[in-house]
Amino acid sequence: MNKIFIGPLIGEYGGVPQHINNIINFSKYHFNPIIPNKLCVRYSSNRIKNLYVSLLKKFNIFYSDIYGIAISRVVFPNSKIVHLHGHPYWPEVFLKPAKRKAKYIHTVHQIYFKEDCYTSREWDMKKRLNELMYNSCKKSDVVISVAKWQQSFLKKVGIESVYIPNSIDIKKIECANPNNFREKYIFYDDFIVFPGDIRRNKRPDLFIELAKKMPDKKFIMIGNGIFRENIINFLKIEIPKNVLCLGPLPNKLVLDIFSAARVFVLTSKNETFSIALIEAMSCKKAIVAANNAGPKEIIDDGIDGFLFEPDNIDSLYE
Repeated sequence: MNKIFIGPLIGEYGGVPQHINNIINFSKYHFNPIIPNKLCVRYSSNRIKNLYVSLLKKFNIFYSDIYGIAISRVVFPNSKIVHLHGHPYWPEVFLKPAKRKAKYIHTVHQIYFKEDCYTSREWDMKKRLNELMYNSCKKSDVVISVAKWQQSFLKKVGIESVYIPNSIDIKKIECANPNNFREKYIFYDDFIVFPGDIRRNKRPDLFIELAKKMPDKKFIMIGNGIFRENIINFLKIEIPKNVLCLGPLPNKLVLDIFSAARVFVLTSKNETFSIALIEAMSCKKAIVAANNAGPKEIIDDGIDGFLFEPDNIDSLYE
């Protein structure tokens, strides 16, 4: 068997699926994407998944997905290359038998920090995911880091990596059309856009606070969990009328929104290397991002964009 596997490829939203699809689409090699099937209870309906997860916790079972265990123990070891990405949310496919023919690559896209979690319980889960990822990296033949700061961080925990930054599909950028967005949503005002989701590491609350300080401007939020009612219930904050929440959108429509926006704002403090940021830059937008981590490597303040002090609403507003 002479196959190259890549993944897990779960969903279409966010930087990791885009990164994986770019490799599949532009490489001279043929890749077999690692995708969950019907046997993967973790990715079934919410009702079944919730029941399943509750039973696992009750009996203190972690590795449980039969399909994931089968391909990681039987299929992957006899292939040519297995290129794993990100945190092991589907942990079974990250298992690596001692005897194997395959070479293993692990691309690290993000590291979780305590300050980016809402609760101690959430941090316990994210810390566990960090540990699983570090363990996978230490058992891999090659580790790739998408940011220089991340490369230095990994070295501190005993992981050597090579630096290969994220990339984007320029042809998709060239096809972005602001009128597609404006006509779909009947929205013709100038606006400031936030790409992210409802998680604390993306700092959606900071963007909403900015909107409150600028009531004469229009703001648009896109990403997983970004719905008005969801934000109010989860974050316990009011959303001003000048904010439009659109939720998760296909990448083509996201690019249309970037091309229509006046300003792109990335509020997250510990952003690894934002694909959305370089997409917006490629759409020739004004960029505002936190002076930390990935954006600090990409933006020369006042030249390529503007950097504000992380978690500082006054700096962001200025």
